[in-house]
Amino acid sequence: MKNSQKIVVLSAFVSLFCLGVIAGPGDTTVVQTFTWGSTQNAKFVFPSESISYEKILMYYNLKCNPNQNPACGEWDYTTHTFLYDYLGIYDSTQMFQPSHVANGASPDTFMYMMNPSWEYNAWWEQFITYSSVISFDSSIIGSGSLTTSNPFGSSESDSRSQFLWTAAELNGAGVTAGEITGMRFNVDVPGTAMKKLTVNLKNSSFSALDGDNFENGGFTEVYSRNTSFASTGWNTISFTYPFTWDGTSNVVVEICYNNDIQGSDNTLLAENTGFNSGVFSANTEYYLSFNGPDYATVPANVFATVSDEITISFWQYGDPTIQPQSDYLFEGYDANGYRVVNAHLPWGNGTVYWDAGNDNSSYDRILKAANTGDYEGQWNHWAFTKDINAAQMRMYLNG
Repeated sequence: MKNSQKIVVLSAFVSLFCLGVIAGPGDTTVVQTFTWGSTQNAKFVFPSESISYEKILMYYNLKCNPNQNPACGEWDYTTHTFLYDYLGIYDSTQMFQPSHVANGASPDTFMYMMNPSWEYNAWWEQFITYSSVISFDSSIIGSGSLTTSNPFGSSESDSRSQFLWTAAELNGAGVTAGEITGMRFNVDVPGTAMKKLTVNLKNSSFSALDGDNFENGGFTEVYSRNTSFASTGWNTISFTYPFTWDGTSNVVVEICYNNDIQGSDNTLLAENTGFNSGVFSANTEYYLSFNGPDYATVPANVFATVSDEITISFWQYGDPTIQPQSDYLFEGYDANGYRVVNAHLPWGNGTVYWDAGNDNSSYDRILKAANTGDYEGQWNHWAFTKDINAAQMRMYLNG
């Protein structure tokens, strides 16, 4: 049997008897459609919808082979012609589908460009200038017998460093509780300027720092400005806002910058503290920015070995101008089309939901009301876990 979709009508004419306002009654309009040279899936232009017709006749030139018996097969003489009226009707409701979507909307026209563009954001640089000094006190910690490029190693385009000074070190150097208004660095070799150099301080209970144990919030920003060291020797960073040391806690100083390109290091005089007093990261890192209907697809083979346990973890930063809003951070479907994992971080009520497991009749869920700082305005690390054997579901925040 031949395929029912095979085009068997060739060199067809359609005659339309027009009763429109342009042509007089009884006039005939002829539209040539398929010919022997037409493609199998051809498109033909018919008269305007503004003209109405009383009758439509279709004429065929059939392909019959006298060497066949019968010469014309059933698919030829029956022609199997179907007439469809595509009005966008679906369950008796007319449906419309946009031809294009841009940022979640479908305007008649929109501007676009063929090459990537950049967004430039301006910010105010605030700094302090002392017109006169009534009293001044300073303390020096360390001997400066070594050199280091941290935290101002501009050979990397960006950097984030943290250093810890113990209360014993500060007290031993003569620092007393109260306001700290600046820091000085002994520059051995000046290097490339640093854009938006930011200094943050925090009273801390940490006694050492490493890649798993460092401060990730609660800092006081004391300085943020494009900065360069013009000469060797002591270079001062005067805090725009003072930091208050409580006199008993250790102090963690965080320094970071973000340059466009790599340059040359600013080398400082330093010393070995004898314990893990610093941690830094100078790797180039990226993030995904989602806007409106944006999403990223994770390949299914990533979950090929997932069975009784699963952990989904990530860093997340929510836009404080729109959060909280009702959406989902991720979702996953199985081969049956059941949504087996899903997280709302948060929902519009400020609650975080973690769903895992679905048999099409029910799903497992845990939820917890969150503080605004847990999902917006700062980077947070989240981990969602489920262990079927232990019958446990957990949500971890910065832990």
